[in-house]
Parts: sequence; structure tokens; C-alpha cells
Amino acid sequence: MFAIAALLVAVLAVVFVIPALIFVLELVLVLLIVGVGVLGRVLFGRPWTVEARVDGGGQGGEWKVTGWRASGDFINSLAERIHTTGQPPGAT
Repeated sequence: MFAIAALLVAVLAVVFVIPALIFVLELVLVLLIVGVGVLGRVLFGRPWTVEARVDGGGQGGEWKVTGWRASGDFINSLAERIHTTGQPPGAT
């Protein structure tokens, strides 16, 4: 009876527990890589690329904005500009 229970526990561990542990480790690794990338970009002052496209016309543009907060503010002002005029800045 003990052998059957041990075999059942081993099978369940192989089928469920080990893949779950592998998934968690991969998730932690991805989050660590993304966190280091964002931290490096912020600390070294690399510009963020803000890209906007207008549906239908194919108009759009790409801007480099330095700073986390500045890029967020630029995205908000860009969205407002596109909402009011229908065109991104620099479009004719």
C-alpha cells in the first residue's frame, strides 16, 4: 500500500509540481531581465521611443523622449493632439 501511495505522489510531482516550478523560475528570470533593462534605461538616460500611428491614413511618427515621466507626459499630449486634430505632430 505504501509503495502505491509513493508511486502516486511521484507521478503527481512529475506531472504537476516540477513543471510548475520550472514555470515559476522562468517567470522570475523574465521579470528580472525586464527589470534590469528598465532600470538600465532609466539610470543611463537612454531615450524611450514613442510611436504613434493614425488609423486609416497610415500617418504617424516616431519620437525619442528622454525620461520616464517626460515620455508619459509626451504620450498624453500626443494622444490629445491626435484626438483633437486627427493628426500627429509633423503631419501635413
